[in-house]
Amino acid sequence: MVDYMFLVTHHETSGKLRIAPDLLGLGLVAAALAELVSVSAVYLDPETSQVIRYQRQPVSVPAAQYVLDQVIRGEPDTSHAADWILGLRDDLYAGVAHGLDADGLVRPERSALGRMKYVPIRPELIEQPQSWVFGLLRSPQRWIDFQLNQLVIACLCGAMGIAGTVTAMPAEEAETGFSQLLRSVDPQLSALVKATSQAKGRLAMTVRR
Repeated sequence: MVDYMFLVTHHETSGKLRIAPDLLGLGLVAAALAELVSVSAVYLDPETSQVIRYQRQPVSVPAAQYVLDQVIRGEPDTSHAADWILGLRDDLYAGVAHGLDADGLVRPERSALGRMKYVPIRPELIEQPQSWVFGLLRSPQRWIDFQLNQLVIACLCGAMGIAGTVTAMPAEEAETGFSQLLRSVDPQLSALVKATSQAKGRLAMTVRR
């Protein structure tokens, strides 16, 4: 889920990031938490949105393992999912990019301004998750036809308000589809999506030093 969250926010040929890095950071942490929930490494309380660790065993996704390590380090205290999403937003981008590069899925290049960008080896690596977001938000009643990772990516794009940016859907249509889709997801995912939206709202009020 983390890799797809990274890929869907980049241009399919130039590798240019389509959204603000801070906003992508929120999505990466949220996707990592979704990974942890999916393997029962953590429990996200639907009532309080507190992230509670279930296991210490390693997980296979490095970004998710990093987030799990932070959750364990904070014990016995627990934190709201929005706090984790906002607080770790700067921590995952470089590691996810390096992993995709190591897997031969993206090629790092430096732009004329000296910034690093990650060009996909094949455009379909980005077009595929874009099609999930488009399909789910265009026809949310078909959610049962999609896999969990596809549903998560669509929901997170909706929560961050970037579905129109990554798919060229009209913003109003994307918002309508997202609100309908959210009624169909399980309570933990619903709580995660709402926490992501809260983190985005708090991000807008955060001043960079």
